[in-house]
Parts: sequence; structure tokens; C-alpha cells
Amino acid sequence: MCSQGIVDDCSELIINCRSLMLATTSDNSSHCSYVPFIWVNGKVYILVSALAEHTGNLKSANKNKIGCMLIEDESVSSQIFARRRLMFKSRIYQIERTSKRWPELIDLFKQRFGEIVELLNSLPDFVIFELEPEHAVLVKGFGDAHKLGKEILKLY
Repeated sequence: MCSQGIVDDCSELIINCRSLMLATTSDNSSHCSYVPFIWVNGKVYILVSALAEHTGNLKSANKNKIGCMLIEDESVSSQIFARRRLMFKSRIYQIERTSKRWPELIDLFKQRFGEIVELLNSLPDFVIFELEPEHAVLVKGFGDAHKLGKEILKLY
């Protein structure tokens, strides 16, 4: 089991970061972007436009070919070369608008990000993806990296 310090660092990043870095690939290129997220019962949810390059990559991705990172804000980092970060690979699942979960997730997005979510929800090109984290690494500083199992990520 992980130490309380590792659990606390993961919690702090999950709570304080409102967006995550996203690394996706297509057949002939890679793409780096960011997306706002919510973390619910060990899974990450993102609300994205189908017009964005990362969304096309997510829809066509091998279910294991997505990288994510939560990273400490530069303004609070004591060492720019060793910012605290939580990196993980994720499986990807699209949530259908007709599912029971869609309105529940939209409500959670509204709680976290405000009324802009109502507008985004009204646009037909917006989709929700569920990212199931696996293979996580928490970096706390120089020489201070910790491999994490899925069990710790399910705490949040």
C-alpha cells in the first residue's frame, strides 16, 4: 500500500488541477493538448468538441494508446525542473448522449466549471469520454518517482 504522503500528493493534484495534459496519436502523427476534467470514482471524464484533433484521435485510438498528465502549476513549483506530476496511461470509452450517465456527468461538470457547461452540452458536437487510468507514476521531485497501481487511483 502507498504511504500517506503519496496519497496526499495524488489528492492535491487531482483536486487542484482543473485540466489535464493529453497525448494522443493518429496513424501518422501525435498530438498534445489539454482538457478540463472531472475525476469520479477512479475514472476521469472529459467533455470535448468533435472538431478538436484530440477527439478524432480518441475516437480512433487503440484503447491503450493515450497518455495523461496532471502537473503542478509553474507559479507554485519550488523547482521548475522537478514539478510534481501524476502521469498515467488510460483506456478510453465514449459515453453516449442517450445513456443514463450523460446528464449525471453534465451536472458534475457544471458543478466544477459553471454555466459554460450548459452551453457546451447544447452543442451537438460535444462528446464525453471516460478515461480509465492505469500504469500511473507520481513524480514528487528529483529521484522521487513512484509507480502506482490502479487501486490508489480508485480512491478518488
